[in-house]
Amino acid sequence: MEEPTGGSALAAPDPYDVMAYYYDLFARASAAGHQTSPNGDAFAGPARAGDVVLDFGSGTGTLALRLAELGCTVHCFEPSRGMRAVHLAKLSARPELAARTVLLPAGATGLPTGVDYALCAGVLQCLDGPDRRKLFADLAGAVRPGGLLALDMLTDGRPSTWELRTAARTTVAGVEYRLRTSSEALTDSTMRRRAEYTASLDGRTVQQETVSRMLFTVPRPAVHRELAEAGFALLDPPPGLPEDFVLARRSGGPGAVDRPPTGAAR
Repeated sequence: MEEPTGGSALAAPDPYDVMAYYYDLFARASAAGHQTSPNGDAFAGPARAGDVVLDFGSGTGTLALRLAELGCTVHCFEPSRGMRAVHLAKLSARPELAARTVLLPAGATGLPTGVDYALCAGVLQCLDGPDRRKLFADLAGAVRPGGLLALDMLTDGRPSTWELRTAARTTVAGVEYRLRTSSEALTDSTMRRRAEYTASLDGRTVQQETVSRMLFTVPRPAVHRELAEAGFALLDPPPGLPEDFVLARRSGGPGAVDRPPTGAAR
């Protein structure tokens, strides 16, 4: 993973610290053909009021807060300190949701058990095959028999390659923010993704930062096989959801109680 570059004082060794600063700005400002954040409706759909939820790679907490609003108890694990800082700021403004949320660094403690619903939104591209299989095994130990697991980022092709192009643009508090990205295929399973963040006032650039990360392909057949090996059975998701979204049920054991994959409290 490469260090961010650029002249801003906000630059940090962890690229996710830079990304956390801009992440929510662009969540609803994606340009056509670009996805800058996971599909919230897809991940909120399987949740029900009263569920114990595990949000692994919870980012800035957008999905976790939405699930807490539905009446879920949400256990969040996020490796990036910058992402957790934004999430904590949101929780401090919503004490009623903070009371139903646990937020910890990834790896700080073992995952909870008896989980009704686990999700990994925007996570799998950050993991190679061995790390992905370990995650699935850990999640199998956390999710109760009959519980659900949701994932995204599955693909069928080679690593993506494209030239630098605008992925999102928005204006907040009089300042225009723009995100441009590029992608370079390195091997059959890896790519380098570059993100350039620019803030402009009256056409003049006042802040610019660039981060670069190595990401992995998430081949659909391999993930389907790995989920089955970990003890998850694939489900047919409701129509209209993104093609990269997958829903699975933890295989049942004695006394297992299955649940429908949809029907979130709204």
